[in-house]
Amino acid sequence: MRRRDFIHIAPVAFAGTGAAAAVWPLIDSMNPSADVVAQATIEVDLQPMEPGQRITVSWREQPVFIVRRTA
Repeated sequence: MRRRDFIHIAPVAFAGTGAAAAVWPLIDSMNPSADVVAQATIEVDLQPMEPGQRITVSWREQPVFIVRRTA
């Protein structure tokens, strides 16, 4: 690599890094805040469950296990 190539590549790489650092807060601000995420709910119909039955539902992409215990 010649010196002239370095003189052209280095400022472009520096500017690209600076642009990414400037854009990151903008992109991060588009995520929902913690209080909005905490208010997320899920509704599951438990009427058809028999005693001893277990079902698995998905909430925020995580499994939630629901067990109807016997008396």
